[in-house]
Amino acid sequence: MVTCARSFTVGALALALASCASAALDAGAARPSVASEIGPCGSLMGDGAPDHYFAVAYRQEPEGPPALALTDGPFSVEFWFRLEGREQRGFVGTRGPGGDGWRLGVSTAGVSGTVFGGFDHVLSLSLSDGRWHHLAWTYDGQESVLYVDGRARGREAYRVAVRPSEQPVVMAGVHNRAGTRADGAAGLIDEVRVSSVIRYRAPFAPARRHGVDAQAIGLWHFDPAAPSRDASARAHPGRITGALLSREDAAPFCER
Repeated sequence: MVTCARSFTVGALALALASCASAALDAGAARPSVASEIGPCGSLMGDGAPDHYFAVAYRQEPEGPPALALTDGPFSVEFWFRLEGREQRGFVGTRGPGGDGWRLGVSTAGVSGTVFGGFDHVLSLSLSDGRWHHLAWTYDGQESVLYVDGRARGREAYRVAVRPSEQPVVMAGVHNRAGTRADGAAGLIDEVRVSSVIRYRAPFAPARRHGVDAQAIGLWHFDPAAPSRDASARAHPGRITGALLSREDAAPFCER
C-alpha cells in the first residue's frame, strides 16, 4: 500500500475505487481475517500502458549519495505482488543511461535481483497464479538472496558495488535502455519497503503490512488517502502517472 508525493513524470492520476474485499494470500503465508471494520486500503495496479508508472524522486541527503541509490552498505528490497495473466510483471528499481542502479523484478517466468553493470540474480519460478506473494531481496556486497513467501529460494555470491543512478526509482514500470523514461508493467504491487539493513537471514512469516523503523529508507502502503506518500522518515516525493490505485484487491494489507 503506497502513498503519493511528487515525481518526475507527467500524467493523470487514475483511481479505481471499489469496496475493500478479501483477497487470497499464498498458502505458505499467514492468511489474515478480513472484517467489516477494516479501513481504506489500496494497491498499485500497473496497467501496462507506455509511460504509466509510479516514480519516486531522491530526497537530498546532507552528505553522500541518496539513500535510495543503495550504494552504501547492505540493503533489503521487498514487496507483495499479484500476477494474473501471462504478460503481467512487477518492478521496483532505477536504471540510468550508463547502466547503473538496481532493480527487483517479478514476471510470470520468475524473479530477479539486479545490480546493473554487475549481476542479474535470476530465479525461474512460476508465480502467475492470481494469488498474492511476498518477494524480498537482500544484498550485502557479498551474497544476493531472493526470498519468496518467506523462504530463501536462491543464493548467489557476488562482489559488486551498486553504482548510483540519476534516474528516479520506478514502481509498476521499468526504465528503458536509455534510462530516460519508463514503460508500464501490468500487475499489482503493494507494501513496498526498502531498507538499509539485511532484514532476513532465515525463513520468516511475511508481514501483511510492513512496519517503519530507523532502517526503513522507503515505505509505501499505497493507501488511497495519500497513495504516493513515503511512510518512512525520508518522505521521498513521488507521483503516480496513469497506473491505477486499486482498493478491491488490497484487503490483506488493510489497517484494522
